[in-house]
Amino acid sequence: MKAYGCGDVHGVVGFIHNATPRNRIADFVEKGILANQWLSPNPDGTIKYLQMSGTNLSMRRDEFLKRKFSEEPMIAEDTELAIRTGTLLRIVFEPRPILYHPHPTTTDSLFNQRKRYWENFFWLTRRHSRSIFKPGSLCHSALRFIDFPEDYLQKGVFEDNRLLCRDCPILRCQIDAQRLSRENDSEKNLCGIICLAFASGILKQRTVRDYELTQN
Repeated sequence: MKAYGCGDVHGVVGFIHNATPRNRIADFVEKGILANQWLSPNPDGTIKYLQMSGTNLSMRRDEFLKRKFSEEPMIAEDTELAIRTGTLLRIVFEPRPILYHPHPTTTDSLFNQRKRYWENFFWLTRRHSRSIFKPGSLCHSALRFIDFPEDYLQKGVFEDNRLLCRDCPILRCQIDAQRLSRENDSEKNLCGIICLAFASGILKQRTVRDYELTQN
């Protein structure tokens, strides 16, 4: 398998487009996926970070059979496979294969999806280096929640969302309200909703305390 003068490669990732009715929230999710794919290539054209690309990943059969899907993650086993293989294999981005995937269209569905992801990613960080997460991404930023003291993390989730901004390296949302709004679909608020979801997923794995956005 060869691609664009890259020599032998082991797999290809393609575009992931929205399959649900478009709105500001679905477009925000798709924008994040596209940015991850376009802005993370190595000099030889291979992909550096694959955490958002497992949904549309193809690889050589022999390489897949060596690694296969893990049966441990609760969800997103395709993402786990992409992350695990992305550090070992040469994967290129090819824009022509397009996969249509339903994106969240409400703040509740966005929150629930990302919370489930980070319940799984918390497990993932116990088995892989944190370097698999793209610097400057919300996922990479959320790693700090794992290091927060449990009582501080609980307070940030249940009482004052502004506390979640502590030590944030990217400051994309800069939460300025004690409770994030479920009705606000601005990009800043949606980034905050994702941070709250990541923190809630980590909190559930660390303490079994569960949080739902509908409490707001």
